[in-house]
Amino acid sequence: MGSGVDLQPPHPVRLEGVGLAKAKRIGEFIVIERSMFSSKAWRSLTSTSKIVLADFLCKRQMEEIKHPKRGSEWAIKNNGKITYTYAEAEKRGIPRSSFQRAIDELIAKGFISIAQSGAGVVKAATLYWIDDRWKDYGTSRFTHRRRPRKRRWTRGVGFQKGHPKFGTTIR
Repeated sequence: MGSGVDLQPPHPVRLEGVGLAKAKRIGEFIVIERSMFSSKAWRSLTSTSKIVLADFLCKRQMEEIKHPKRGSEWAIKNNGKITYTYAEAEKRGIPRSSFQRAIDELIAKGFISIAQSGAGVVKAATLYWIDDRWKDYGTSRFTHRRRPRKRRWTRGVGFQKGHPKFGTTIR
């Protein structure tokens, strides 16, 4: 997986009619790097992918890491543990096919990666990682990734050893 995203907090976008102090208390803003908005990767995203990315950014938990000599920096505390299910997307008005295409596009352009594939039949959610590969999109340094294919679960029928929801042992 890619390395975590260490963000320097940019100037937050103020909400209409909500002061910054109140927004911090109630958590009604998303911090997004300005460089993301001007990147080739962001500009090439579909509108659905931008909405799905905003949902992912809402789910991240940022924490400030203080360094005695360097000052402080921001890191994503729950990176690799973020879930976003098809059922959640449907509740937000995003059809399953559009959600799947948006996830594929966000992976392909370096905004997210899959930490662990889920198994929808047994309600084991996929775990996502917010990635920073988008910074190199369109350059020779860009690392291409695609959604992993679920070959692991197509071999046999029923519960299998190593299934994420049921552990590694079969009785």
